[in-house]
Amino acid sequence: MDVKSYISSGILEDYILGQASDQERREVECMSHIYPEIKQELSRFESAMEGYAFSHQTTPPPTLKDKIFKQVEEIEEQQKKKQGPESKIISINDAGNNVKTESAKTGYLKLAVAASVSILIATGLFSYNLYRNYVGQKQQITNITEERNAVSASLSSLQENLNNTEEELAVVKDPNNIKVLLKGIENKAPDGLTSVYFNHSDNSVYLSLNNLPEPPSGKQYQLWAIVEGQPVDMGVFEYRLETLQKMKQVENPQAFAVTLEKKGGSPSPTMEEMFVLGKV
Repeated sequence: MDVKSYISSGILEDYILGQASDQERREVECMSHIYPEIKQELSRFESAMEGYAFSHQTTPPPTLKDKIFKQVEEIEEQQKKKQGPESKIISINDAGNNVKTESAKTGYLKLAVAASVSILIATGLFSYNLYRNYVGQKQQITNITEERNAVSASLSSLQENLNNTEEELAVVKDPNNIKVLLKGIENKAPDGLTSVYFNHSDNSVYLSLNNLPEPPSGKQYQLWAIVEGQPVDMGVFEYRLETLQKMKQVENPQAFAVTLEKKGGSPSPTMEEMFVLGKV
């Protein structure tokens, strides 16, 4: 499993914020027991959230308490109107105690409601700020990931080009390779030029397309070796100028030629479509 990709997917953040599904939550809990890196990342994110919460605490406005008390008093007045006068006869002492009790209850109720509303507002503001910060950070992570992938792809391409260049230099510098120049046929490609590198020790063949017209749609160039006066198929090749392409092996070639054939090649060369030719 690619732990780094799993961590950067955002599922750990969703788990901490309570936005993960039941299946995702179980998955995260399971993975955190298997991979210490995931458990460590969860702890790091939880600590970051706590630090963010303490640094972004919001104090409710001073007028909020008076508004809450006023609303509580209005609710009590409405309830008294609905209940109507009571017919029960009570003593003066009992009445005083009841008044004190009801007053205390009302005070506790006001404080409880005020505290609850204050906590609710603070929690809402905290959640909103946290979510906005989370979205911003997640977008930054996405941007950084995309940039990193683009740089990685660019480096991979550069590395591939470097490897190809080193391989081509090794072929050119190999003393066992003979360079054969295939020059253009007058009525087809008078300025045509193709280079073939033939190795006597292992019979390997490399081709470099220096100057040939681009083949029409449905057509492809094919390399041939002339061995004991007979053409031998060396394979078709892509139209890539100044790039070495490895062809088939051959023993004791006397010459090389390139013809234009149907895409995929032909079992025998079309002589009237020969573009370049060169003797070994």
